[in-house]
Amino acid sequence: MELIVLDSENLLSYLGKILKIELLSFKTPWSLSAYIEQMELPFSHIWCFGEDQEVYSYCLFVTVLDELHLLKIATHPLMRRRGMASILMKEMLSYCLSNDINRIDLEVRFSNKEAIMFYEKHGFLRVGIRKGYYTKPKEDALLMTLFLNEKDVLNFDRIKRVKEG
Repeated sequence: MELIVLDSENLLSYLGKILKIELLSFKTPWSLSAYIEQMELPFSHIWCFGEDQEVYSYCLFVTVLDELHLLKIATHPLMRRRGMASILMKEMLSYCLSNDINRIDLEVRFSNKEAIMFYEKHGFLRVGIRKGYYTKPKEDALLMTLFLNEKDVLNFDRIKRVKEG
């Protein structure tokens, strides 16, 4: 199995496979045109994990200055619990450390306990709530952050203690 970094040359040959996983994984899946529009932005990235032109897992993220925002990470239901999403997460972490990125942010549905546990296993902290963020069905999003800079971790802990009283 290998990590496949998509670019303008190979994007279209993999998007159909990504969309199959998308439809099986999300309550409000993105369309083909949404992916194409997103990837036209110079700060967008899609990475896949698979073999022999097959995609088993993928992630979509954007980088802005010293932050990475994880928009999507999913694994085909028949291939879950084999560590593929964890490999993608570790590759993202390596990318962050090599590119002076200090944090990874994401939103996740409150009802998606499995995903929340996955993110917490990888060091993400619960940092806030976005009320009514999701539609179909309407639901709040849990904001999670993986701080890669010790100063940010200390600041978050200090702010959290002040808020807790």
